[in-house]
Amino acid sequence: MNMKGHIRTLSLAATTGALVMFLFGCTVGPDFVSQKRDVPKDWVGISKTQGTTQTQPSTVTAAPANVDAWWASFHDPVLTSLIQRAAATNLDIRAAALRIAEARVQRRVTGADQWPSLTSNASYESQRFSEKTAQGSLFGSFGSLGGDSSAATSSYPNPYDQFQVGFDASWELDLFGRVRRSVEAADADTQASFEDANGALVSLEGEVARVYIDLRNAQARRTITQSNFDTQREIEVLARQKMRAGLGNELDVSSAAAQTTATQAQLPLFNRQIDTDIDHLSELLAREPGALRDELQSATAVPPVPPNVPIGLPADLIRRRPDIRAAEARLHAATARVGVAVAELFPRITLGASFGTQAERFPDLANWAGRFINIGPSVQIPICEDGKLRATVRF
Repeated sequence: MNMKGHIRTLSLAATTGALVMFLFGCTVGPDFVSQKRDVPKDWVGISKTQGTTQTQPSTVTAAPANVDAWWASFHDPVLTSLIQRAAATNLDIRAAALRIAEARVQRRVTGADQWPSLTSNASYESQRFSEKTAQGSLFGSFGSLGGDSSAATSSYPNPYDQFQVGFDASWELDLFGRVRRSVEAADADTQASFEDANGALVSLEGEVARVYIDLRNAQARRTITQSNFDTQREIEVLARQKMRAGLGNELDVSSAAAQTTATQAQLPLFNRQIDTDIDHLSELLAREPGALRDELQSATAVPPVPPNVPIGLPADLIRRRPDIRAAEARLHAATARVGVAVAELFPRITLGASFGTQAERFPDLANWAGRFINIGPSVQIPICEDGKLRATVRF
């Protein structure tokens, strides 16, 4: 080949390569654009300082919030332990983790379509044609032709065996981005599953803290009520002693007894609230009812409000909410699936190849003359789908 021939060959190869790269860079359908967040730069309408009590003011600041371990600001080791154990054992969190694993596996399944697939096969079959059919008669007619009849019969035996060993390869040329959009949607689904797990974790942590603080509050109120009951019972005893000494009357005794009875009636309500909170915490930790009774039965102080409460900026609040991030990821997945549906309107080209050996006898599979090769592209073009594909795009 002369120099001009080489130049034409190189030019054709370069043009073909550029065309293929251009087609592979084509992705139909809308591109996802993150929504613009129209939020104020700072909080408005609230005071930065809010007094919980006169001795313990709580200051709200715009400093970044510690969302990883916000409960640590209460400085309660029991609360910290409960939240950590709940995050490790709660059944809802475990289910959310399994959904993340499922989404990741599905993404790998979808991503595998980007690459060629190769499969091997081996088969054996024994077949006999009926001599009373057109196909059987055709095979039998070869024996009646001129020439050596034994050679004809041996060339076209009936019945016959066939052994085959081979490989099949296929690769879809993702010209219009159908596979790439599918992978994009699978990535967004994985992100949504991850944010759902974060949302479940945040809800769990908040519920554990809420129930724990309610428990300590009920225990504190029970302690105060028990102290009031003991004092009122002593007052009732003194009222009865004064009446016997002639220094009091029946009205004083009845009034003291009524106050004692009313205070005593409140104690079972607090006890029931305490039992309910302990059972609820046990459920959140995936334990049996009452499993935490020995650990939580003793009353301790209610966790104090942190002196400084960093809440960040409005935009920070939006970014750290898992439900908003999950909704954005699902919108991204839906947008990518529009591209998948649009790509179905265009032709699909698949490169296929088969290679192997066939023989009537098993040892002859190693004979090079028994090889077969099948190479070529296939094109699938949607022509008449009765509006199904376009309806899928609109849907």
